[in-house]
Amino acid sequence: MVSDRADAFSTCVASFLPVWLPGLGKSKIPFEMFDLARNADGARRMQKLGNLYHRGHDLAWDGRAVLKELLGKYGRIRLPAERRAPISRIFGVIMWGELAAWKISAELADQLVPLEARMAATSQAHDETRHF
Repeated sequence: MVSDRADAFSTCVASFLPVWLPGLGKSKIPFEMFDLARNADGARRMQKLGNLYHRGHDLAWDGRAVLKELLGKYGRIRLPAERRAPISRIFGVIMWGELAAWKISAELADQLVPLEARMAATSQAHDETRHF
């Protein structure tokens, strides 16, 4: 009886969950990504990809600090009313592009098997997130 209730509850809860959540469900960490048996050329390429991850973090800038500095240097943005709508459409297109780049790089990072390639794609996703 208790088992039937537990099964019914699990089925009910599962029906409310989305099919895929990042980090849950279809996303897997393949153990081959930790395999050290690689050839020398492949190992050098993977090392370069791994370095991209760390280099990306070294070069990351603080968007709030940059904005504060630019506002201090140039002042507030002043646009005539008739130019606000066209500019907002341009920035809207740019923002959709940044969102797409963020999502694509995050999905790529989730699907790559070599650890170093996954790290490089993760760094790219982080960078795209900051653009958005």
